[in-house]
Amino acid sequence: HHIIMYEPVITAGNEALVHHMEIFQCTTESVNIPHYNGQCDSKMKPEQLNYCRRVLAAWAMGAQAFYYPEEAGVAFGGPGSSRHLRLEIHYHNPLIFRGRRDSSGIRLYYTDKLRSHDAGIMELGLVYSPLMAVPPGETAFILTGYCTDKCTQKALPEGGIRIFASQLHT
Repeated sequence: HHIIMYEPVITAGNEALVHHMEIFQCTTESVNIPHYNGQCDSKMKPEQLNYCRRVLAAWAMGAQAFYYPEEAGVAFGGPGSSRHLRLEIHYHNPLIFRGRRDSSGIRLYYTDKLRSHDAGIMELGLVYSPLMAVPPGETAFILTGYCTDKCTQKALPEGGIRIFASQLHT
């Protein structure tokens, strides 16, 4: 199958709280994926969820539905493909609303009519960690990340890739 479109589904009343969401596919069926509902950076987060890293869809506040070009889609399913997905939602709640319930997510649309090209999502930049939080009162805080040719030569096909969309995040 190919994923050809996805859209946000935001719980009514929570539009200002849901900051961004990502759906990750887990790498294998052989890993027991436990149920977990908690902080992404918690020490209580089961290690098995670290095997769920292939991004299938990413949405950020203000974005609408995303349609892939007619000739491309994200490969999904098939023999040897994991059926386990992980939904990660980040909230922005500066007014500290309490007692809110949320059932937001991302709706995927897919087809069994394969398109001529497989698409993918590539995340560039630094992997977030609490060590990246800017200390109070700092006038400057520099973070540096690299995407070297040693990495891209292994990860990208010899003929290169064609970028048809981008999304910035801070």
